[in-house]
Amino acid sequence: MPPKLSIITPCLNAQETIRATIESVLQQADEGIEYIIIDGGSTDETLGIIKEYTQSIDHIISEPDKGISDAFNKGVALAQGEYIGIINADDYYAPNAFDSILQATTSKPDVIHGSLRYLSAAGNSYEEHPDLSQIWRYMSIFHPTMFVHRKAYQSIGTYRLDMQYAMDSEWVHRAIAQELKFTQAASVIATMRLGGRSHRYLLRSLIEFRRSAILHGAGTLLANYYFLRQLSIQSLLKINWIKAILLYRRGN
Repeated sequence: MPPKLSIITPCLNAQETIRATIESVLQQADEGIEYIIIDGGSTDETLGIIKEYTQSIDHIISEPDKGISDAFNKGVALAQGEYIGIINADDYYAPNAFDSILQATTSKPDVIHGSLRYLSAAGNSYEEHPDLSQIWRYMSIFHPTMFVHRKAYQSIGTYRLDMQYAMDSEWVHRAIAQELKFTQAASVIATMRLGGRSHRYLLRSLIEFRRSAILHGAGTLLANYYFLRQLSIQSLLKINWIKAILLYRRGN
């Protein structure tokens, strides 16, 4: 019998965080989990850490790839589970997250997603809750919390290799344009560390998001407005005292 859930972790030189990611998967209560790690050819201690868990990981691939979209797609191609989750090596699942996901499978949605906890380098954290109605303005659902039915990938395809920063946004835009069914799980599913690739390359991420929004149905004028609005907001968040106030308010 195929596993109910397949989990994919793409990684590259993630020795500082990969252990927490792996353990957050293995500590889930459900035993019917397939775990796949796609390493892009790490040169640090990442592979050594992964090999400590070899008996609990179903597939380990370590080879150069064409970027994170390629790593995602390699994992999806291997996955045998009914629903497929992708958790990057900078992120980790909340305790009992899979219980919440499995409860949401009863209505057979194409995509299950939930709330996300953000964690700053200083240790401050806050929760964000998804709002699918805002998806043309910004990535208002969170990829580390998403579990996609295998048939959804078969229906609309996987991640575009020409999207290096907003590949998850483009996939969600495409899914909505194709009228796939989204269901929200009832709890926080994962924690994301701030400062990852999409945060470091903010402008490129926003440019790709704008391109995706236009491609899948948002008007050019509206997409340009949202692009400038998000750019302004994110620029303000680079000011330390503003960021500190917002983190404090969100965490309390």
